Amino acid sequence: MHIGACICAPIASVVGLLLRHVVCACRLFGGLIQDIKLKAKWYVSDYKDGLHVQCIAAFFFMYFACLTPIVTFGGLLGAATDDYIV
Repeated sequence: MHIGACICAPIASVVGLLLRHVVCACRLFGGLIQDIKLKAKWYVSDYKDGLHVQCIAAFFFMYFACLTPIVTFGGLLGAATDDYIV
């Protein structure tokens, strides 16, 4: 058995399980609507989990961790160009 078979077999079974419930709706965006209806209970849970205190704290931490170097670089660039930043 090669490595690809070990990795792909579980993925194929999960994809097959998800696609088994989706059938042709024969209308515009019918499959998308069916998919949303099928997974709606998980979407509600995902949004509820996203409002958890630890998730919000991680969001703000990552936001400011990414924003700080941008502000610093902008300040350094402004000082190096005598504030001629366009």
